[in-house]
Amino acid sequence: MTLAHKNILLIIQRFYGYENLIKEQLENDGATITFIENKAFRNDPVTRNTKWYLTFLCKKNNYIKHHLLPTSSKRFDVCLFINLFSFHPEVIKNLRKQNPSIVCILYLWDNIKGYRWEQYFKYFDKIYSFDPVESKKFGIVYLPNFYPPIVPKNDNRSAKFDFSFVGSLQVHRLKILDQLLLKLQQQNKSYFFYLYLHPNYNRLKYNKLVYSLVKLFPAQFKGYKFLYMLITKRNKHVLVHHQPLTISESVHIMVNSRSILDLPFPSQTGSTQRVIQALALNKKVITTNEAVVQESFYSPEYIKVVSAVDPVIDWDWISQDFTIRLNMNYLRLDNWLHQILDLKISDKP
Repeated sequence: MTLAHKNILLIIQRFYGYENLIKEQLENDGATITFIENKAFRNDPVTRNTKWYLTFLCKKNNYIKHHLLPTSSKRFDVCLFINLFSFHPEVIKNLRKQNPSIVCILYLWDNIKGYRWEQYFKYFDKIYSFDPVESKKFGIVYLPNFYPPIVPKNDNRSAKFDFSFVGSLQVHRLKILDQLLLKLQQQNKSYFFYLYLHPNYNRLKYNKLVYSLVKLFPAQFKGYKFLYMLITKRNKHVLVHHQPLTISESVHIMVNSRSILDLPFPSQTGSTQRVIQALALNKKVITTNEAVVQESFYSPEYIKVVSAVDPVIDWDWISQDFTIRLNMNYLRLDNWLHQILDLKISDKP
């Protein structure tokens, strides 16, 4: 199969511009793309499963009704879902009615646990996961995350930063980076830490009404006021920013770093795109993800696991020269998509 003249329905969440990279790559391969945002409704109280609520007030159901279901009656050769935040079985059922030969594919770049997505696996022809642990558990195809196709090259000896991390704000990340900040300053190491605070960060918990109640019991809610003040821009923190870096800016930071820090969610076992990108750039990775040793690309020369409680940086290990070079070409975006779509992958760098 080639993608020339193929109509692809791409349902993917907006994630720092990665959705645009995927869309553009598919279009470069000759496909016509219909893009629909795969919105996550984490704050929608879906536990109110009354028919009245689901029909009139459920944001997720209303979004599916007005955006996904109308599109599912059109002609497509392929439907590609990235995650299942905005999903209803009727979408796939409608697509198959209108397009009997359609291929429906699901790729998961988030962990399944907590979402119960496995109940929808039966609606797809092919299912892939970025997580080797969950892939084995659920009997689906393991395929790590991708990295953008254009990767600048540099000499690590001319790197501007000894250490860097760029990612969204999470409490555990802020605590770890605060710990490391003092150590790196004492060791006279250069670093670049950047935490992006999304404007919708945990709106149910950090809002004016909750704050007015919580401040009556400061001893019971230690740290709440600090985060509330950060979120509402009443306080500042040297590592926290209200504008995200672009993909090219993040890659530029990696290019100019000797080593990359990776701080995934504590429950996450699959590797982040940050890790894939860093390895493609021939960078050493320090991560708190213990499951990384199960990854197909794992190498102790490139990856070191540290404690999330008290991370210790082995500078001797970072300064050691590589004796091997990892081949990450199979995870370059074009090859990554070709594997998902069962196309021939390219060996060119």
